[in-house]
Amino acid sequence: MISLLLLLSCFSVLAQEKTANREVKKVKKLYALYGGTYDSFTRMPLGAKVFLMLKDSTIVDTLSAEVYNKDSFFKFPVEKVRRDYILKATYPGYFDTSINYTFEPKGRKYNNALPKILMKRDNQNYEAQLDEVVVKATKIQVVHRGDTIVYDATAFAMPEGSMLDALIKQLPGVELKEGGEIFVNGKKVDFLTLNGKKLFKGNNQVMLENLPYYTVKDIKVFNKKRTLAEQISKGEGRDYVMDLSLKREYIQNALATVEAGGGTQDRWSARTFGLLMGEKHDAMLYANTNNLNEDGTPRKNGDWLPSRFSEGVKTNREVGLSVRSGNKEKTIDNDFQTTVKWNEEKIESESQGEVFAKDGNISKQGFTKEKNKYFSWRLEDEFQHSTDKFALYTNSYVSYDHAKTLSSTETSTYRDQLINESLNQGLVKADYLYAGTRLDLKKRFSWGDAISFTSSIDVSHNKPNDTYSLNKMNYAVEGVDDVRNLYSDQHKHSYDYSFGVRYELSLSHGWVINIPLSFMQKYENRHHSNYRLDRLDEGGFDELGILPSTTDQWMKAQDADNTYSSDLWKKSCKSELQLIRQGDEGFLLIVLPLEWQQEQYHYMRLDMDTVAKRRKFLFQPQLFYTNWGKNSKQIDYSLSMKQPDFADLMPYGDDTNPLAVRINNPDLKMLIRHHLGAYMSWSSDSTDLSRWVAMEANLVRNSWGTRTSYNTKTGAFTYRNDNVNGNWDAKLAAGFSRSIDKQHRFRFSADAKLGYVRSVDFDIDYDNKGAELSKVNTWSPSVGASLTYQLKDFLWKVKGKYEGKYSCSNLEIFEDIKACDFQYGAELQYTIPWMKVGIQTDLTMFTRKGYNSNEMNTDDLVWNAMLTRTFCKGNVTAKLQAYDLLHQLTNKVYTVNAQGRTETWYNTIPRYVMFSLAFKLHKKAKNAE
Repeated sequence: MISLLLLLSCFSVLAQEKTANREVKKVKKLYALYGGTYDSFTRMPLGAKVFLMLKDSTIVDTLSAEVYNKDSFFKFPVEKVRRDYILKATYPGYFDTSINYTFEPKGRKYNNALPKILMKRDNQNYEAQLDEVVVKATKIQVVHRGDTIVYDATAFAMPEGSMLDALIKQLPGVELKEGGEIFVNGKKVDFLTLNGKKLFKGNNQVMLENLPYYTVKDIKVFNKKRTLAEQISKGEGRDYVMDLSLKREYIQNALATVEAGGGTQDRWSARTFGLLMGEKHDAMLYANTNNLNEDGTPRKNGDWLPSRFSEGVKTNREVGLSVRSGNKEKTIDNDFQTTVKWNEEKIESESQGEVFAKDGNISKQGFTKEKNKYFSWRLEDEFQHSTDKFALYTNSYVSYDHAKTLSSTETSTYRDQLINESLNQGLVKADYLYAGTRLDLKKRFSWGDAISFTSSIDVSHNKPNDTYSLNKMNYAVEGVDDVRNLYSDQHKHSYDYSFGVRYELSLSHGWVINIPLSFMQKYENRHHSNYRLDRLDEGGFDELGILPSTTDQWMKAQDADNTYSSDLWKKSCKSELQLIRQGDEGFLLIVLPLEWQQEQYHYMRLDMDTVAKRRKFLFQPQLFYTNWGKNSKQIDYSLSMKQPDFADLMPYGDDTNPLAVRINNPDLKMLIRHHLGAYMSWSSDSTDLSRWVAMEANLVRNSWGTRTSYNTKTGAFTYRNDNVNGNWDAKLAAGFSRSIDKQHRFRFSADAKLGYVRSVDFDIDYDNKGAELSKVNTWSPSVGASLTYQLKDFLWKVKGKYEGKYSCSNLEIFEDIKACDFQYGAELQYTIPWMKVGIQTDLTMFTRKGYNSNEMNTDDLVWNAMLTRTFCKGNVTAKLQAYDLLHQLTNKVYTVNAQGRTETWYNTIPRYVMFSLAFKLHKKAKNAE
């Protein structure tokens, strides 16, 4: 019913758009000729004026080509009649260019591609025009051009030595989140591009942390049309991208930077970056190492929260190489990339919380120390060949990961008195190997239809996956001690392959019917072997990491009740009916899929060897509608189904940890999730005002809750998954940004969010007396605002933010939670002219109120500062940084759901002062213009 209502609403919107403009309606009944205008040498897109003329030079229509990313685009409506046309393009500084074209309508082919119009530069007249023109203008930070947002990167005051991430954070309406996620006016950017090219396959974090800000001329945000090759796997929609346009001096030239520094508290950092941008080939090389928790350093503009700051103290090392090559016509693109990472982190945490129960809440406390080491290597190659009629896409990858974790944990459970306490020492070693390849083909016929073929194969291998655990437990009520030395081997390997075919039936006026058919098969082998080394009387197995050396010892130590192996075969046949309408104004997608799944599960343990099977039809429809332009709207709905893993349905459990016993539920049902989202934004070409509003809601049926039984004597918990209904959440958000003076020196930005979570789960069952449902309602309001003033190299900003957490429950013993976080502060940037010294400082107060623990209710005043000075014509930069001058930085996290709340404190890097030097080398290529 929801799908039907949304479908009718989208058709209603389309009908309103048609009746609102009868002239547009008339044009849509015609066929279309589309093409682009480009520089004949560089193939750079041009916004040329194009005339459509008949054979006798009579002008039929005139328009200007629009430049999107690195493509030029224009489209003329024409009658469905065979006719000879002349297309003439004019552009300042170029010779007028004309081409002849004979339009021969074929079948249902509505859009007809024209040859590219390649224009030669008239250097003599172009240079003469430049000599006569002198332009003086005030730099405006942001303008709107239709559906494209353009930021002038040179209009922002940036401290020397900054990277791209610092620039992105200053852009009006832009939010940079952890992991490199970028949101513009509340809408997520799909990926970053550099001069229209995806280096490191859209890995935002690489460019954000390594590309110097001064190389960027402007930043454009827009909906990018997908190539024919991209449409095979991603569909006919558009990608929401942020494109970085390099300054002219860095195009077809080489750039290299090196930076190194050291400071107090044994802090150090070093990085190098190389970039070579050419006409057909591009290369990017970077290396970065530091022990500054670089991903979360607040010194870049102070806009952060302690609860989101990196946990522990990390040492990061990373090296990466990306090489992209193509041809002059931009029909071939190959992207090769490889990265190597090896990191270390030391994490200390302290937590305390409550488990909600109608018979009395249960308190828990814990202390943990971890030392983690990670190594990761990945190699990937992506190839595309795309024309108007044929597309080929391949992708191959291989990756290897190694992880080692050494930990020590102390926990205790109590109510009126201590119930139990435990000490655990753990060691984890794991290796992962992944490899795969994909091949896609697409052919478009002369009458407009198309057919595509897809195939892929992936393999994975996880061995070893070993866990060592030495547990010492004390049951205070019973006065009993329990010592266990455990070893667990959980290695696995798998493969899957798939292939499919899709036929596209092109109808008139942008309508397309897609009929894809696909088949997938997957195999997975798992081994879950547990051993109780404490059962061995000899051999000194009271230390962590020592393993038996004889078969008899292995047999004696085996924990047969918690050991099993399994083989899973899964087959899937999927058919879809996709209804698509795509035009210059918007995109509509309706997906009606039907998937048949068959699974066979071979499960083996001590007293059981069985083969289980299940078959299921899945119906997971989708609806997506968006329109493009300065006033954008988007709505999406999806229904997803997820079956429980076969291993969780076997009638057994796991009591490896006697304080946390888990029992499977063979009757666990499939989880069903409904998602609804909507987004609207408004902007103006004449002003820099932008506004947006977004809504999201999720409803979960048959959610996987947890029945928890509590033993009052030992403090042990027994867990069993079961289905529960009533879980849903919703979020409403809105924001705006604009200049408030004629000179565009003052800018005000604000956003507000209101979130609601209805969390339903099972109450804690005391000694198997029975449990009712626990229902917790949580409201999460937030409001943020900032006022920025900038005049040349001077920048001043004040900001404030409020976030609340308000929870209540149906349980009488539940104490309402009324916690909130406040953040307010200021930033200052200025370059002292006579000293040529740049100053950047931020002072921010972080206040927490209303938390259950007094340690969480704090006022933290964080102050950071940085001085910079350039030498040797800007090629050498000296930088002095002071981090957390007042030594107030902390990291505390608060979580709450239907079964409990937890407050956790993490260690952070100490305050420090660091001095560094950065060197820049810029070399112009011999063949550069």
